[in-house]
Amino acid sequence: MKKLDLNQTLAALANLGVILGIVFLSLQLSQSNKLLRSQAGYNMLQNRVSYREEIFRNPEVADLMVRVAAAQSLDELSAADLRRFQAERERQWLSMQWEYTQYLDGNLSEDELIAAAPENPNLRQLWDRFKSDLRPDFVKFMEDRRAQRE
Repeated sequence: MKKLDLNQTLAALANLGVILGIVFLSLQLSQSNKLLRSQAGYNMLQNRVSYREEIFRNPEVADLMVRVAAAQSLDELSAADLRRFQAERERQWLSMQWEYTQYLDGNLSEDELIAAAPENPNLRQLWDRFKSDLRPDFVKFMEDRRAQRE
């Protein structure tokens, strides 16, 4: 009889150990998910800050943005200005696409995204040239958000 009680006690302790292990694992997964969301948010912030910092630190970039804003058409820009502006926009759209993938993975909320296809005609022209290099679902997401704003 004592042997049976000892076996039952050991089995119960083993089951309790398994249950505690599962609880511990779920806590670890929760903390890992929080860390991933936090890292995604920080990376998004860094992307946005670096764009503004580039304008602040580099007067040529600031001047370029002023020239682009003043232009009625992209045709008014020099070839060099157009290429630099296009590269800057493409960099920004690629960053937005990364943010979108983080949103799909559950690391960012939709409210945290600033992504929307451009409304400005000059930017729309660049967007139409570049969007084929982006994920189709991201392009649809961007264009749907622009349509919601219009």
